[in-house]
Amino acid sequence: MKWEAIIKIAAFALLSIVFLLICFRLIIKKILSDHKFFTIISKKFYNYFYSIKKISHLRTNNFGYAPVDKEVAGYHPDLQYGLQLYKELVKNHNGYLINANHSVVEVGCGRGAGAEF
Repeated sequence: MKWEAIIKIAAFALLSIVFLLICFRLIIKKILSDHKFFTIISKKFYNYFYSIKKISHLRTNNFGYAPVDKEVAGYHPDLQYGLQLYKELVKNHNGYLINANHSVVEVGCGRGAGAEF
């Protein structure tokens, strides 16, 4: 009798987990496949993310790059590593910055620090 109850509880728990995983997969599929829905969710997330008082001054949304060059060291300490990453990205394989004859497209989080730099 005791084992039968344990088996019933385990079977119910397993079916519940499978049901939740299927629902989660359907929700994720809906979010990722529906561009309009994904855009709405993304905008709400980033508007909330940057409304947090402690991080509202941040203008880059990346992990950054170390060490920081002298040119970048003059910026706010919270922005230095993010801006250094932008600098490293535009260097070519010889270590020189891209010159005026090249075009650069900056795709970021929309706060403008990378394009401004």
